[in-house]
Amino acid sequence: MEEPSVLDWVKEKLTFWRYRKPEERISIPPAEEGMDIEEMLEDVVRIEVAPAEVDERLIREGGKRREAYRLPWSALLAVMLGLAGQRMLAPETRSLGLGLAFYGMAVILLIWGWLRKEWQLPELPDDEENTTRPCKLRWSLLLITVGLLVLAFLLLGGNRFNIINLVLWLLSVVYVVLIVADTQRSLNFRQWIQRWQARIRFPWKFQINGFAFLFILALIVSVFFRVYQLNQVPAEMISDHAEKLLDIGDVLNGELAIFFIRNTGREAFQFYWTALVSLVFGTGLSFLSLKIGTTLAGLFTLPFIYLLGKEMGSKWGGLAGMFLGGIAYWPNVITRIGLRFTFYAAFTAPALYFFMRGLRKSSRNDIIWAGIFLGIGLHGYTPMRVVPFLIVILGLVYALFSLKKGRWVETARNIGIVALVSAAVTLPLLRFSLQYPELVLERGFSRLGDVANPIPGSGWEIFFSNFWKSATMFFWSNGDIWPHSVPYYPALDTVTAVFYLLGCVLLISRFVSKRKWQDLALLISVPVLMMPSILSLAYPGENPSLNRTSAAFIPVVLIAGLAFESFIRTILQPKDGGRGRWLAGVVAALLLIISINQNFNLVFDKYAKQYQLSAWNTSEIGGVIRQFTDTVGSPETAYVVGYPYWVDTRLVAYNAGFPGMDFAIWPDQFEMTKEKTGAKLFILYPEDLEDLKLLSELYPNGGASYHLSPVEGKNFYVFSVPAEEMTLP
Repeated sequence: MEEPSVLDWVKEKLTFWRYRKPEERISIPPAEEGMDIEEMLEDVVRIEVAPAEVDERLIREGGKRREAYRLPWSALLAVMLGLAGQRMLAPETRSLGLGLAFYGMAVILLIWGWLRKEWQLPELPDDEENTTRPCKLRWSLLLITVGLLVLAFLLLGGNRFNIINLVLWLLSVVYVVLIVADTQRSLNFRQWIQRWQARIRFPWKFQINGFAFLFILALIVSVFFRVYQLNQVPAEMISDHAEKLLDIGDVLNGELAIFFIRNTGREAFQFYWTALVSLVFGTGLSFLSLKIGTTLAGLFTLPFIYLLGKEMGSKWGGLAGMFLGGIAYWPNVITRIGLRFTFYAAFTAPALYFFMRGLRKSSRNDIIWAGIFLGIGLHGYTPMRVVPFLIVILGLVYALFSLKKGRWVETARNIGIVALVSAAVTLPLLRFSLQYPELVLERGFSRLGDVANPIPGSGWEIFFSNFWKSATMFFWSNGDIWPHSVPYYPALDTVTAVFYLLGCVLLISRFVSKRKWQDLALLISVPVLMMPSILSLAYPGENPSLNRTSAAFIPVVLIAGLAFESFIRTILQPKDGGRGRWLAGVVAALLLIISINQNFNLVFDKYAKQYQLSAWNTSEIGGVIRQFTDTVGSPETAYVVGYPYWVDTRLVAYNAGFPGMDFAIWPDQFEMTKEKTGAKLFILYPEDLEDLKLLSELYPNGGASYHLSPVEGKNFYVFSVPAEEMTLP
């Protein structure tokens, strides 16, 4: 059979309405390396066409005719309908039926656009072949490592760090890494110096392209959202903060615990980190020290969202995800509250990134980094204990859908390396867990149900109910826990929620068509990272919660970012269409402005106000006591009269500048105050008129004043006793 010519191929394309069997269709063979098919065909066309027949515009444009811009109407309508649907699900305009109807039409249009190849996600990077050298076991190194691990394990008993067990533990981690590291990919010290000498040449020249500029701008805006009014939002501490500050005070006083048993037990990372922050920033034992520590951890998370986006084949999608995560209300309030919640996300992000990168690139060193960050994270916040299960699940997904040879053996090796390295990093916590398992497990298992807290109903029914509430919290309600959420609001802003849902549909579509393991891994990560909240079977009222699901925002905003970037790229097509560029820029700017405005309003208006109305004004009471001690009195003669469900008097002391003190006093202790000389000050709950009467009878020369708080419902009585009263017999 005669080989078809280029002219035959052109004729076939011009008669596109004729049906041809697949084997009868003419295809162009692959171009030589460095050649582009379209450029080659354009050259052929230019040669065959007579000069007189060429359009003048074609000549001016260098032989390339500008394609007519085709409006991606299905993509635009899908997003518009999604925005309308999410708006119907907002608390202010809540209508479930309309919301589902709009969302349903949006998904149908999205699938239609995907089938027409109008809206597609970027291609995933291919897996790389295993280029790491096999691990050569050196018995001398192994014996040293085992000896260090055993010795460190034995000396870490007693729940205390000291210089000996700390050094042995860190050395054991180093030796574990040396055993499994791929030294082939590591540069020696001389090569490292030479590499940086080549990079650093004077005079320095800085070149910033468009992507770098947007990346820096995204970071600046994210930092602004995280640090703006940090000392004012939220305004007050709660009892959990008092427990934290007491533990940090112990650290600063030299009590270096491995596991802090106060308040049902907590892992140690935040206490050492905040102690360091308080010394570096000079903020002392304060709410601000807690906030700075968690804010820095929250910012540490963001670059890894971008890097995960690159792993998913799109640096622009990673940038969009990082930006949406940087301005999002959910992680913002989680970091601002100053509790341990943000450490779940802070160490899950790098662990997830390095593990997925290590699987794709067959990089043993990346797998080691995943184990290191996993181990550090296990010292941070209890829900981090679900991440080892996620690592195993992602490894199985990789083994099932990767096309590389020997993937099962490689997966088992990688999971084993993560387990070994993370176990070495968490060795102190493992030692304590074996000694006192009930203290380590109590906090987590109390939510699963036990004798003290039985499950209120069928465990499976509660599980599936919790699962549904968590899965829909992005669009409907993030729960009613006021310290770290705006009750009953969606966890995501309108724009991010829409692109998250559409992104899930796109990922599922791409997985069905391409069978790439990364798509399934990213989708599975969301429910797995939400399990610490879903498994609150004994306390289903605590689900959904933004704190125990805090690491889930990483894949959530990344999925939204990938969908957002692919949507804007859809509008940009064709690339040489000027109208496409302008339309894409306007649409992107409009969507991001909507997201910025809504997140700003959620954090600095709704959250700030409802938090201040819900929390007791311990800083205001502390200010009154501070004024008293700075003028006529002393902290030993200042008291806060106890009343059920009122202020935590330890927080009053911290806010007054007397950390570690407790100003609490009860009515049966009033008589003992007469033994102290000098002026006295009593703070009373506004409805505690009975105790106010007792004080008036005990101190006839005292006087009561009603303190009006700028916050509604936070007034209190101030009963002052002048120093002269103390001279009476």
